[in-house]
Amino acid sequence: MLRTFVAVNFDIGIKEKISVIRNEVKIFFPDKSAKWEDSSKYHITLQFLGDTPQNLIADISSELGNIELGSSQIHLVAGGIDAFPNMYRPRILFLSINDNGGLLQQIAGEVNRRLSVFGFLQDKKFHSHVTLARIKIPVKISEVERIKNIRGNFSCDVKSFELMASTLKPTGSEYKLIKSFPLK
Repeated sequence: MLRTFVAVNFDIGIKEKISVIRNEVKIFFPDKSAKWEDSSKYHITLQFLGDTPQNLIADISSELGNIELGSSQIHLVAGGIDAFPNMYRPRILFLSINDNGGLLQQIAGEVNRRLSVFGFLQDKKFHSHVTLARIKIPVKISEVERIKNIRGNFSCDVKSFELMASTLKPTGSEYKLIKSFPLK
């Protein structure tokens, strides 16, 4: 079994810009109150698959390779800081990523539709974001508004999405590319 997910990845320059935003937010959290994601892991999850039998990887890749959006790129714009379930009781702190054309939503829906034949069902509604931290101790409410005022100041075009493997280790998860799919 492989632990897998489908994602949109960023180049190193965009990951560095996200790191700058993460560092602006980080000052609001006492040491050890949050587990901050390493910049190498920044991505947008289109669908988390979880434990995946290795004998399905080729079939999954074939289905993903057949996805057509009618566009060879998606223009993304960084938004603001938010949290799941909300900023007053944060568990996951993230940077919103906006896609005004709706193509990310479209591709996430198509991934979900195509992979449902293998029994992979999306457990949450798709929300375009990059996870910055997993919160252990919630921030004080008085700081929430200041955190919400931090905004990303970049945009980028992505031209592919990827099938990824995630290996859990004592030091945290490690991601590995299984296969990349150009947008078409």
